[in-house]
Amino acid sequence: GTFELANVHMDVLKAATGTFTGDMTIDGTAVAKEGMPIIALQANTKTLALSDIGGYIRTANAGQTTITIPTNATTAFPIGAEVVVFQAGTGVVSVANSAGVTVNSKDGNLTLNARYVATTLKKVGTDEWDMLGDLTS
Repeated sequence: GTFELANVHMDVLKAATGTFTGDMTIDGTAVAKEGMPIIALQANTKTLALSDIGGYIRTANAGQTTITIPTNATTAFPIGAEVVVFQAGTGVVSVANSAGVTVNSKDGNLTLNARYVATTLKKVGTDEWDMLGDLTS
């Protein structure tokens, strides 16, 4: 497969040879080589963790599920980190921001609109995230 490197010094790239075949980590977190790792969520609550970066959180609950975005002081996600959340179950999925965290979304909506809808959460600032997708209030 192919992969991109951002912010890598050109001398490092000129000296690099070979093929990417092993596991890759970013800040100690394993990154999948092929596709997004699926994170099956049965619980009704989850606070995002570094291990969720680049992941696909798939909820399967009949009851409401809340995904909480922690502050940078609690969990220092790198700027640009992304997490996808997909509502596979009938339970409504909402995102909650910890005090001090700003979530930018259309009309301030933080809830997935229906079953089989997804949202992407992207960290764009120290305590600022963008939330994209089919959302409702």
